[in-house]
Amino acid sequence: MSKNKLPEWARSENVRWAFWGWDPLPYYRRLGGMKEWYFGNNRWMEEWWDRIYDPDTVKMMADIGVNMIVPQFYKGAGLKFETDLRGKLNPLIENCHKHDIRVVGYTQLGTIFPESMKLEEPECPEWTVREYNGDIKLWNYYRWRKCCNQPGLISYMKKVIDVGVEIGIDGFHFDNAAMFPCYCDRCRQGFRDYLTEKIKTPERMWITDFRAVEPPPPSSGEHVRDPMEQEWLRYSCEKGAKNIGKLADYIKQINPELLVMANTAFPRYEKWSREFGIDPAVYGKKVDFMVAENVNFPGFERGKLTTQIEAFSFADAIGFEVFPASWVQNYENGKVDVISNSAQAKMAIAEPQIWGSAPGIQHGLRTVGGSSVVIDDPEIAAGYGDYIRFFDQHKELLRDARPFAKVGILHSFDSLTLGGHEVYMSSSGIQLTLISANIPYRFIMESDLSVLKEFSVVLVANLLCLSDATCERLIAFAHQGGRLYISGNSGKYDENFLERRENAFACLAGYANVAFFPDVPEACPEVGAIDFKICDWLGTEINLPPRHEEVAKEIRSLLGNDNFIRVGAPASVVVTPRMLPNNTLALHVLNYDHANKVDKVEVELRLSLAETACTLFNPDRNLEQKVKIDGIAGAYTISFRELETYQVAVFKLA
Repeated sequence: MSKNKLPEWARSENVRWAFWGWDPLPYYRRLGGMKEWYFGNNRWMEEWWDRIYDPDTVKMMADIGVNMIVPQFYKGAGLKFETDLRGKLNPLIENCHKHDIRVVGYTQLGTIFPESMKLEEPECPEWTVREYNGDIKLWNYYRWRKCCNQPGLISYMKKVIDVGVEIGIDGFHFDNAAMFPCYCDRCRQGFRDYLTEKIKTPERMWITDFRAVEPPPPSSGEHVRDPMEQEWLRYSCEKGAKNIGKLADYIKQINPELLVMANTAFPRYEKWSREFGIDPAVYGKKVDFMVAENVNFPGFERGKLTTQIEAFSFADAIGFEVFPASWVQNYENGKVDVISNSAQAKMAIAEPQIWGSAPGIQHGLRTVGGSSVVIDDPEIAAGYGDYIRFFDQHKELLRDARPFAKVGILHSFDSLTLGGHEVYMSSSGIQLTLISANIPYRFIMESDLSVLKEFSVVLVANLLCLSDATCERLIAFAHQGGRLYISGNSGKYDENFLERRENAFACLAGYANVAFFPDVPEACPEVGAIDFKICDWLGTEINLPPRHEEVAKEIRSLLGNDNFIRVGAPASVVVTPRMLPNNTLALHVLNYDHANKVDKVEVELRLSLAETACTLFNPDRNLEQKVKIDGIAGAYTISFRELETYQVAVFKLA
């Protein structure tokens, strides 16, 4: 899909969504507090469930500005089994539509509940993901992972979609939509067919006929060098995108106004492709939105900045939008938590909004005991409502906005998939370095290098596995005056991890516009194992590289006169420039420290302005004012005073 094909109502400047109880009430009981710690093990769940389906709750959320909700529709226990649950959904849909609220049904894609499903669909065991030894892959003992490569399952999910359309649902939120590598008979045969079609040089696998090939076992090493294993990972990702595409196409054929969302646990940690079968550059083109569910709730705690900027940047480069469904890390008990103050509520709206993704009230209707919910706190409700109203009133700051950046980070699927941990630590480190230094950047997908011309500097951060074609394009970029940052073993291996006799970029030695850093200064530091309670959410702990200031200095040096922005502010402040239509620039300023305001932020700009004044918006003070910009031609300073959560300055470029 593409942002250009989004239904108008679902564009990020129009939609404000809310969680509405994604799981059925009985399932929360069955969980027993296993996962979402504040659900399940209490005696008030029925009160909470009645509260979120109450018409007064719908009106309360509509008054705040919510215009799309995601309630429970189908959990994977069987259409017949879940009939009574849908009975409660019907009046909710009717009530929401009266308030102009769209209803996107939570639809479980990744698991089935065999205890009930086998009674309705006896063949459902054939729909399961199989481990290498043939066992069914479990979520837990009463939930099985589904293999979406099964025609029977795809047909069944189309029936689920038909039921949703019939009861008036406005779209589908497919949860657990990662397509895990699977060793069922169909996937094994699909792999053989893939090899026959794709592999033009089978001799590297010491085979010429793939009809008897068996897939390799799951990867256990840091690097993936076995050519059969490499192709197995590529096949798994291609298969996953193809199958979510079948469902998305079916939905859009029914009605192109219906929304397609997918939660793939992206970006959560480094094993996207190996464990989840996800290549975002391919998968992201099949859906309208990808849900970023992780513990990257925006904040600044213990001197550490946490953001969803990585997710937003991928979405911008690939063409989908993001629904951030992030949780708050509780560092004291190692659990995930809900928001607790109005600054967090404001941030939940502002951060995705300025990045061109859909803001939401992920935490608002979570239970805090009895029928009470988070948004019953008047300050939190006001924080959500005030910011939704601000952005509703100023959609001109959002519509068709694009990142304004001269720095591009090259993303290589082969490098991340085959190179694993060390590539991930460099990729994460270079992003954190740029964010902390307030150097704007965008991703460049290796699959679309036509955008290279849009950048002054391209960062190639320890990308181990790059094809000849990619290296040639980067070398040509340097020959034409583009500047390159090349670190670690970038250029040493081709896309199949075959070592080159000479590094592909050796021909650029001595070029003034190319900087080599073989010691990988941008890599995140290695830390000890994190608390097991949240390892499923965090994976590898990511911290700012110790040499981040040195790396930022080198990148600014490469930028030279294209280094158009410098920010004077505490480490909790991130400034995001976005280009609007008609040569208008918006400077969005966010303070991620929810406990402390910032007295002053100074932004130095080396740009040509049409006039030495800007319009400054401060939603925390409900202010809109014309402000003089200090400086001389080509060098200006804009000051932001008493920054609580968010401010934005808008001005015309010459």
